[in-house]
Amino acid sequence: MNEDAPRPRSFLGELRRRNVIKVATVYLIASWFLIQVAETVFPVLQLPEWTVTFIVVLLGILFPIAVIFAWAFELTPEGLKRSTEVDPGESITPKTGQKINYAIIGVLVAAVAFLLFTRGGFLGDLGSSGERSDATDQSATQSIAVLPFVNMSDDKDNEYFSDGLSEELLNVLAQVDGLRVAARTSSFHFKGTNEDLRAVAAKLGVDHVLEGSVRKSGNRIRVTAQLIKANDGFHVWSDTYDYEVDDIFRIQDEISLAVVDALKVSLLGADRQRLTKRATTNLEAHNLYLRGRQFLHLRTQESVQQARRLFQEAVRMDPGYALAYSGLADSIQLLSNNHNLITPEDAETEARPLLERAVALDPESAEVWASKGLMESHSGHPEAAESALEKAIRLNPSYATGYLWLASVRSSPPFNDDEGALGLYRKVLEIDPLSRVAQNNVGAILTELGRYDEAEAEFRRAITLDPDYPTPYQSLANLNNNIYHRLDEAHRWYLKANELAPMDVTLAINLPFLYRTLGMDEEFDRWTRRIENDAPEHPIATVIPVWKTALTQNADALNAQIDAAEKAGHALPFVLRQLRCLALQLGGQSGKAIPMLKERDPELFTNPPQVNDNNNGNAFCAIRALLATGDMEQASEVTGAARVYAESQILAPANRHIFLAQLAVINGDFDSAIAEARLAVDDGWVGSFGWGWTILEDPDWAPIADRPEVVELAARIGEKIAHQRSAVETQLAELGAGARF
Repeated sequence: MNEDAPRPRSFLGELRRRNVIKVATVYLIASWFLIQVAETVFPVLQLPEWTVTFIVVLLGILFPIAVIFAWAFELTPEGLKRSTEVDPGESITPKTGQKINYAIIGVLVAAVAFLLFTRGGFLGDLGSSGERSDATDQSATQSIAVLPFVNMSDDKDNEYFSDGLSEELLNVLAQVDGLRVAARTSSFHFKGTNEDLRAVAAKLGVDHVLEGSVRKSGNRIRVTAQLIKANDGFHVWSDTYDYEVDDIFRIQDEISLAVVDALKVSLLGADRQRLTKRATTNLEAHNLYLRGRQFLHLRTQESVQQARRLFQEAVRMDPGYALAYSGLADSIQLLSNNHNLITPEDAETEARPLLERAVALDPESAEVWASKGLMESHSGHPEAAESALEKAIRLNPSYATGYLWLASVRSSPPFNDDEGALGLYRKVLEIDPLSRVAQNNVGAILTELGRYDEAEAEFRRAITLDPDYPTPYQSLANLNNNIYHRLDEAHRWYLKANELAPMDVTLAINLPFLYRTLGMDEEFDRWTRRIENDAPEHPIATVIPVWKTALTQNADALNAQIDAAEKAGHALPFVLRQLRCLALQLGGQSGKAIPMLKERDPELFTNPPQVNDNNNGNAFCAIRALLATGDMEQASEVTGAARVYAESQILAPANRHIFLAQLAVINGDFDSAIAEARLAVDDGWVGSFGWGWTILEDPDWAPIADRPEVVELAARIGEKIAHQRSAVETQLAELGAGARF
């Protein structure tokens, strides 16, 4: 046996020598990299879906060819040669192998960089800097709208069940990273319509639509769901689920997981956990919660009261149901803030323990934290409200309600960040493009910013979104009443809002105020009586007699009525405080208002004092009280703060001048008061003073009511009012007596 002869290599050894394994490795890594690039770039280039499949198939076909080529040929200094033609002693495969190693490293680095760039979180988040992420950016890989599932049950009262299933699926899918989901308001806008799915998707800015139906019969339920690609109507996925009603939670899990799988959205562990998380396992409590949410979305006084009862029952059925506690707290807040049926103090007393319980049960629920933010905001704790709402958005960056409520907080004291609030409302419209509330609120913020033409356009756009929604009509009325001072135009819009919501006292009260300014006493009496008769228990209705007494300027009678209202626990304490200031002024006892003001508006007595949107009315009361007690220094400080507020926050020139005129007359600077009032009238101001008086009737102007300059001002204002009163009377005549109500 010749010991010097080379030993034969094993097959695996020969594969290594010829760099076949390394070539296969670099090929597979490079192929995977190319597929990832194709899946990301081809949709942007609007290439057909089959092009990605073609790349995968082509790379699969070429793989064995590359392996065979690496086995059969070898790279030499003279070029490619068949491996059998290269003498082993002259082979440079080790050097070639080293180059392949470098290629493997290079491809791996490129792949990692690509992954970090596209999936590594560079879209941002609500990080420590406090900047909000654009987690729902239009560049998200996939987007979807969940349309309301059709109720196919014989019992139409099961509508809440099909709507609830749709909303639950929407909420769950919205929490998946990389999936942009149109919000509920926009998706449910198309309920009951037969609009083409392509048009629906275009309006919602999504690529896919999930729709389906629910048929409930006895204890059985059949749910049909289908995922449709919007641009061509292609059914990406569909399925039918026949289960017992008790298995509804299982159906939700299976549909949501199937949709995510069909859209090829990668699920992290946390995403999968959120998808299959169950807020309750008690079907009856779940049904009560769904019905409660259905009523809560209507936002009327009666519907919110019904929602409250349903949430209370859901909590009783399942004391561990965090969302039911959250819904109950929301209903309490709405009854207080929107309908004035509960005092803010009582609302906080009821809602706070409910939300503390909800947070303890489910600290990762965006809905719970948003509800907590709403409660903190209504309770006068803006910093706590901001913190809770920011947490809600971090937990679910697609939660439109979180942005909506955070915008409201940011636009209010102490933040007063109207520009920031405008950006947040715009964000809501990205997620929820058909949100009538957000659209109207954009107009409201633009009004605060002095961009009145843009505001009017936004209010009109909100009406286009939902012609039956009364709030933008009221917003247009307020714009005409308070900014343009076109009282006849304001009247037309107030009537339209009242026509759409005839039982909404918060809308109806605008008309008697307007009629009082116009000097239309008969209409004023008619509308105040109507409110008192239609809603005798409503806080606004019960304060009307106090207001009418205030107009008589009878201090004793006014104090007596305020005492009775306070003793009864009136739901509008801030109105009573302002009326109390008037009663004390009329009785020559303004100084007695200081303890009340220090308790409710302590920032007026800090050093330096702070005047803002929430306390500017009471600033006048504070100045009168301080002057009455001889505290000239503090009165001067509050006056200075009020002047700074007017110059920086009251952007409509006529309104700024009338505010400064009232400030001057309270301080006894009568010449400045007259000069500012003239400028206001020159700029188009038309209105009443105080609680509905002319300038000659206002107690603050009484010391100079007989001066010729004031009499002249009264005549100019009266002439403008008479002109607009004539236009309003014409409107009423055209409508007829019946239409006035």
